[in-house]
Amino acid sequence: MIDVIKSSKLYFFLDVVIWFVAHNLPILIGLLIQTYFDGDNTIFIASCVCGLVLIRIVCILIGAKVDITAQHKWANFMYKKAYATLEQSEIEAKQGEFINALNEDVNEIVGTISYMIDTACNLIYGIIVIVILGRIDINLTAFVTLFPILAIGLNSLIKKSVEKYSIQSKEYSNRFSEELLNLLKHSREIRVSRKEDDYSNSLDEIVNQQKCIGFKFSVFKGLFSTFSSAVTDCNLIVTIFWYMHFKTLSPGAYVLFITYSFDLSSLAIYMSTLIVSLQSTKVYIQDFYKKIENKKRKRIVIDDSILSKIEYNSINVLIGKNGSGKSMSLEYINTQLPNSVMLLENYHLMDVSKKENICLNQDMDYDNSFLEDIPNEHVGNDNLSGGQQFRMVLMRTLLTDAKIILIDNNFMSVDSKLREKIFEYLKKSGKTIVFTDHLYRNEYKEFSVIEV
Repeated sequence: MIDVIKSSKLYFFLDVVIWFVAHNLPILIGLLIQTYFDGDNTIFIASCVCGLVLIRIVCILIGAKVDITAQHKWANFMYKKAYATLEQSEIEAKQGEFINALNEDVNEIVGTISYMIDTACNLIYGIIVIVILGRIDINLTAFVTLFPILAIGLNSLIKKSVEKYSIQSKEYSNRFSEELLNLLKHSREIRVSRKEDDYSNSLDEIVNQQKCIGFKFSVFKGLFSTFSSAVTDCNLIVTIFWYMHFKTLSPGAYVLFITYSFDLSSLAIYMSTLIVSLQSTKVYIQDFYKKIENKKRKRIVIDDSILSKIEYNSINVLIGKNGSGKSMSLEYINTQLPNSVMLLENYHLMDVSKKENICLNQDMDYDNSFLEDIPNEHVGNDNLSGGQQFRMVLMRTLLTDAKIILIDNNFMSVDSKLREKIFEYLKKSGKTIVFTDHLYRNEYKEFSVIEV
């Protein structure tokens, strides 16, 4: 975190100074209100209060601009760190994917640093308020300070539960997404083995658990807000009782205690939030650097010679383990070879006829040999399995003018008999086909095999 702050020390300093002034001006306003109730300088005090309010508004406006600029400076520093780990030989698209993966961490880090500055200034304001009140009546100050201290402990315990249930809720949400993707990916096999009920029950169980966790999260979050509000109520009750029973406070001092009671109630939130923010920032920064280190270790350099290994006007298969760079190799080929096209994973089929989806309203014919099981009407994404969608888009791509077709797919989602028909059609097409797989299969013996 220190390295991030050092990257723009000037804006950090300006940010601290402006927010310190903006958050501590109410102290002067409170003291002027006390003087108003205990003195006779009404017009002068009212003018000063109005002037301080205007100054505070200006400080807040300037502070917001400085804060945004500071966040941009810190974010740029972190993105430069990230880009420094990427070699020039990597594909531009992959650089973009890597940076996008870091966006959440960067935004959280710079946002939390900014929030910590704001919280620290509020905390200092609370400490100054306690000192001022202590000079007026140390005993009453001890009482009104006791409640925020107790609230800090309670809020810390509750906040841990809130964070715990928040993390669990995210985990169940991720599990649900994974199960759903798994269901969609293997829908054909699931239907054949008649395991739809098992998957349905599994998804229902995850949803029910997520609802239970969500309820607990809401309860503890509500308790957190309730304790914070209760501090203000307790302080007001104690102050009113003290003023009426002991009669040691002047009207101005009484008003000052009432005014500052609302601010002291937030002291517990500021303290616990500052601690949590420091911990969160540390975690996010560690995660950021961990991703960069992983990127360094897992950096994949594309071999330029892969272009010379491709057999044109025939079928090629890139074979390599997961993470070996098959997808990146396809992207590299796509950037280097003109008249090449990649078959994307998002198929975007419209809910129209089969011919309209394949021919895109152009007057042309297509081979129906591996599309016979697909109905002629209403063949949108919602009505077809993943394998059927793939075959539709494959035929649509084969009808384009592209001479080289790159497919990040091993055709295993397609039935073996249909796969034979597809490979036969690809051979006759005369186009250069490059697809990927993590295993060598007997079906590939007639193809050009390229290991990556």
